[in-house]
Amino acid sequence: TRAPKPELVLLLVEELDLLSETVTGPCVRNQRVVNRAAPYDTLRKLLARLDEGPDRVLLELKLAIVRLLAALIEGGDPEVISAQAKRVDPNEVTAVMLNHLRILYTRELGSDDTREFGLEDLDALYNFYLESPSFSDDPIMSLVGML
Repeated sequence: TRAPKPELVLLLVEELDLLSETVTGPCVRNQRVVNRAAPYDTLRKLLARLDEGPDRVLLELKLAIVRLLAALIEGGDPEVISAQAKRVDPNEVTAVMLNHLRILYTRELGSDDTREFGLEDLDALYNFYLESPSFSDDPIMSLVGML
């Protein structure tokens, strides 16, 4: 696969954040409009892309996607929640986030630890996050509360 152009990825991040802002409130009407037009398959592919390394630009993109997905269901509208539940597997989103947490954790420790982390490891990762300022500055960490 081709490497993404950082300037285009950052533009996409800004567009996703704009969409997130238009549906936050919650604004159910806007949530329905964005939900109907949302390219869920593309969003899922982007979430899964290049999750073997802590690339800052792609982490920002993934963060923007998760913010949008969370903002869309903020109003609790059954139509939006049903559509998203059929098109986005929350386990996929969680797996991507946990994988990035693992990458950040092992990078911070300077370790070659390649074990997979699961939800049962979230407390240990969170405690490490609290004790490590450089770890807590990473954009993916703002998603910990969403798990």
